[in-house]
Amino acid sequence: MQGLFMKKINIALLLAFVMTNTVADDFETKFNYFGNLMTSNLSRDGYVLNNYLHSDTVKTPSLSPYSKVGGQLSIFKDDLSFTAQVIVQNNNEGYQVKIPWLNVKYNFNENLSLRAGRMQTTLLLNSDSANIDYIHTMAHNSFEVYRLMAIDSYNGFEVIYNDSLNDEYSYSLILTPYARSKEDVNSGYESETQMEMKRAIGARVNITNNDEFEFVASYTKLKLSIPDNAKLKTVVAGLEAINDMSRYSNENIDVSIVTLALKYGYENYFLNSEVAKLQTKSFLSAAIAYSVMLGYKIDKFTPYIAYSRKISDSEKFDTSHIQATSPLENILKTGLNDLLYLSDANQKTISTGFRYDLSPGIALKLQIDRITNSNYGSSSGTGIYKSGGILLKKAGVSDKPLYVYTAGLSFAF
Repeated sequence: MQGLFMKKINIALLLAFVMTNTVADDFETKFNYFGNLMTSNLSRDGYVLNNYLHSDTVKTPSLSPYSKVGGQLSIFKDDLSFTAQVIVQNNNEGYQVKIPWLNVKYNFNENLSLRAGRMQTTLLLNSDSANIDYIHTMAHNSFEVYRLMAIDSYNGFEVIYNDSLNDEYSYSLILTPYARSKEDVNSGYESETQMEMKRAIGARVNITNNDEFEFVASYTKLKLSIPDNAKLKTVVAGLEAINDMSRYSNENIDVSIVTLALKYGYENYFLNSEVAKLQTKSFLSAAIAYSVMLGYKIDKFTPYIAYSRKISDSEKFDTSHIQATSPLENILKTGLNDLLYLSDANQKTISTGFRYDLSPGIALKLQIDRITNSNYGSSSGTGIYKSGGILLKKAGVSDKPLYVYTAGLSFAF
C-alpha cells in the first residue's frame, strides 16, 4: 500500500513538473489547492460507514473519513487546456492517493469542446466537484445518493456543448460515447474489492440561471464486473447445475442509471434535491435513492436540514425459487443468503447542521446525521457483520439509530 502511494504521488508530481516547465513560456498556468480538516465520531461502537472510510470508534475522534488535501493544476492557451487533480486522504489502511482528473480539453468554438483522459463521472449534481467540499453547503454529500455507484472517475472522452436558451438561462449537454474504469473500493472494514466498469455511455444536460436555478438530468449505461468475490463465484457455480443463477452474476453486469436534480433559490432560502435510480439484474440490487436539503442563508451563517433514503429491490433478496435438495446445496444456498444480506443497503439519514464562512476560501462546518438501516432477505448470522452496503453493522449490534457527528474546516484557494 505504501509503495503504491509513493508511486502515484511521484507520477503526479513528475507530470505536473514536466508539463509546467515544458509549456511555461507559451501557456498560462494556474494552481489551486483545497481540502478538509474534519473530525467525526460515531454515537456507539459496532458500525463502519462503508466507502466513507469511517473508523469503528466512539471515544477517539477520527480524522480519517473526511479529512483530505488536494491540488489542481490547469495549463491552458487559446483553445487547448490540460487539467490534473490529485487527492491525498487517509483511511483505515493508511494514506491513499487518487487522481480524479488528468485530461486534455480542446474548444472547437465558443460552444463545442472535446475532453479526453481521466475525469470524474457526470452522474449526479455534485459528481464533478465531489472532492472540493468547500463548494458545497453540507459537510458531506448524501451517503445514500452518492454511494449508489461506488465508481467516481473514469477514463474516456466527452463531447461538451454549451449555449444560451435566452437572456436568463443557459444549458450544457455532455455526451460520453466511451468510458471505462477499474477502481478499488471499500467493501468492508479494512477490506477492499475491485470494481471494473466497461463500455459505458452516457449523457447529461444542465439548465442553469446563475445561482438561483439549476436542473440536471443524466442517463448512463454500462457493463460492470466485481471479479474479486471468490465466495460468490463458488456459490453460484455450485448451484447453477440445478438452478438458473444468471440473476446473481458478478461479471459483465448490465447496469443503467437515471438521475434528476434540482437546485432552487428564493431570497435567502435554497433547496437542493436529487433522485437516482439504478436498474440491473445481477448480484447487485436495483435501487432508488433520493435526498432533499433545505437551507437558509443569514449573512455568513447557513443552517440546513436534509433527508436522504435508499431503497433496494426486495425481490433480489428472495431466494425461495432456488431448489436445494442435498446437504451441499443447502450449505451453498445459505452462503448465498449471507452474501445477499451483506450486500443490502436500505438506509435513511436525517441530517442537520450549519456552515459558517470565516473568510473567503475557509468555512467552518458542523453536521449531525441520524442513520437507520434495515435488511431484506435472511442470514445464518455466522458472519462478522449483520448488514452491509452503506452502513456496515457488526453482528449482535442492536437496530437503534446511529448518530454521526462531523465538524471541521473546508478550504479552497
